[in-house]
Amino acid sequence: MHDARAEIIAFVAGWYEAWSARDIPAYLACYASLYQGRETTPEAWRTARSRVIANAGIIQITITRFQITRKGDDRAVVTFRQSYRASKKSDVGAKELQLRRIDGRWRIHNEIFVPDGD
Repeated sequence: MHDARAEIIAFVAGWYEAWSARDIPAYLACYASLYQGRETTPEAWRTARSRVIANAGIIQITITRFQITRKGDDRAVVTFRQSYRASKKSDVGAKELQLRRIDGRWRIHNEIFVPDGD
């Protein structure tokens, strides 16, 4: 169980680092292949996210109040407060990453962000 927690922490750190560094391939690789966010298809989501990240300028993200809830061997929910700042947008709120272990690796299966004030 402790090893899975360490794996999840490392996975979220890799996601965060890829996003902050605007490493689009590494960032997209953190998501399940069928993840589509609010888009109509996974391909549309990947295209939209790639465009946003490429045009974001410097990205600064701060994560606090990090918690992991295990949902069996192959599922976990990670919650935290996220502060995001880039050249064209900034927001602060609650983030939830719903993770699944797919082919032995953690991936984001669903993602929910609720900005403060909503």
